[in-house]
Amino acid sequence: MTAGLLNQATPVYIFVGPEKTGTTTIFDMLPFASVPRQKETFNLSRCQAVEAERDRIAWQAADQAQVFLVEPTYFTSDFALSTIAKMQESYNVHVVHTRRDPVARTLSHYLHHKLRGRVKNPSEAVQAYPEIVTASAYDHHTTKWQAAVCNVHIIDIAQVDLRQALKEIGIAIIDADVPRANAQLAPRSLWLSKLSTIIWDAMIALRLNLLVPRGVKRFLKNCIYYGGNRITVTDQEREYLTRCLSTTL
Repeated sequence: MTAGLLNQATPVYIFVGPEKTGTTTIFDMLPFASVPRQKETFNLSRCQAVEAERDRIAWQAADQAQVFLVEPTYFTSDFALSTIAKMQESYNVHVVHTRRDPVARTLSHYLHHKLRGRVKNPSEAVQAYPEIVTASAYDHHTTKWQAAVCNVHIIDIAQVDLRQALKEIGIAIIDADVPRANAQLAPRSLWLSKLSTIIWDAMIALRLNLLVPRGVKRFLKNCIYYGGNRITVTDQEREYLTRCLSTTL
């Protein structure tokens, strides 16, 4: 069998998210031959690095019968969508869109950025990160994915057993005891959270984040972003974001 035929027969599962819809839990459940150092590379969203994405697929395909990419920022990225559509010429592509209650997802996404020190209020957040709201317009984006990609799977994480849902789309789950990941952030210090986020975002831009082992990343994240007081969305913040979402859906 030629390399080209092998590539075309290799199932490539791309979990496009969006963010805050269980993608970290899914990543921890997937049967990687060698677990990647980082869940996300942002190759087709922030970096628009097509060859780097193809290399990542090739590296996994060399050791696995199935390839798994977990990239929740791809859901609202037109570049990611068009590139993945073209990849169907080389691979057996499966796009997986996970979803939950859209209001809950929007509030969670906003609080995620706020607790990392990126924004101070919802109006600033929506302006700087419009996907906080737009990524909850599931049907708008799903329609585009379905028009471009033959195999699109939708999983409502609140309505189904996640392990069973993954099995039904053709993935054999190895670890059946993975707990729900990504508890809400509770930084020990908001200023340290902000400083750490600035440094990490710069590392992502320079692709240095790919050099950090997962264990080191997890340790530092636990030290900085957890252990403090739990902060919730205020009624005013909830009202503003819900109003923004109502004009988007």
